[in-house]
Amino acid sequence: MEKKIKIKTKDEVDINKINSLINMSYEDFIASRILFKHNKLVQACILANTAIEKYFKALMEVNGTKAFGNHDLTKQLPFIKNQFPRLFKKLNVSFLDQLTIIYRVRYISDLPSDYNFVIFQNKYQAELDYTYSVLEPIIRSDPKNSANSKTKYENAVDTKDPDLWNLNYLLNKLDKVKFIESPCNIYEFRKLKNGVTLEIKYVSTKVKADGKFDYEALIPKKWRFRNIYYVPWEIKTPANKKYIACRN
Repeated sequence: MEKKIKIKTKDEVDINKINSLINMSYEDFIASRILFKHNKLVQACILANTAIEKYFKALMEVNGTKAFGNHDLTKQLPFIKNQFPRLFKKLNVSFLDQLTIIYRVRYISDLPSDYNFVIFQNKYQAELDYTYSVLEPIIRSDPKNSANSKTKYENAVDTKDPDLWNLNYLLNKLDKVKFIESPCNIYEFRKLKNGVTLEIKYVSTKVKADGKFDYEALIPKKWRFRNIYYVPWEIKTPANKKYIACRN
């Protein structure tokens, strides 16, 4: 386990800034979980990004480094790798890369052609819960400087807050593989070369707990007078209704 860091400084502004980042990180984390529950997968991933980003920034501040890398987890990862190597080894870089890519969908007009992503509801939620569980214990306020040294996460665990406990495979001691591979909602998105955007939502039983998140969405294939966009990672049969057709 990464060594816990106690916030010990006479600069109250620094303490408040670090605690604020941690608290906002937790609120984004919980909001993301709620959105995953209600199948708002893009919005859930955007807040998953900001939850992790804010905790990374808190680690930077504790380390005496000015926070950087707004909404781009890939820019923050070198710092984590250098300063918190044991933590870095526990993180799934593919997951963090995809959260950074998905965040960019907020600015559709700025997206390049063939920008695309796939979100697997259970897989992303499970990885978010795991990631936050390894981040959360690292920073703790010095009990001498805090009336209540417990974090919001710890209090939510103790009180069995449903926003944290619901479908949390770690807290409920569920098998991670079975949780990920159970039927769940999928969302795919692609921006075409002509600027048109495609999206598809469906339920699948084909998701694999392979630790991979960088799947390509809706790959175009020429077929007679139509472009057929198909789901490349799943078994593709007409019965599964996983095809989208766009006229030329």
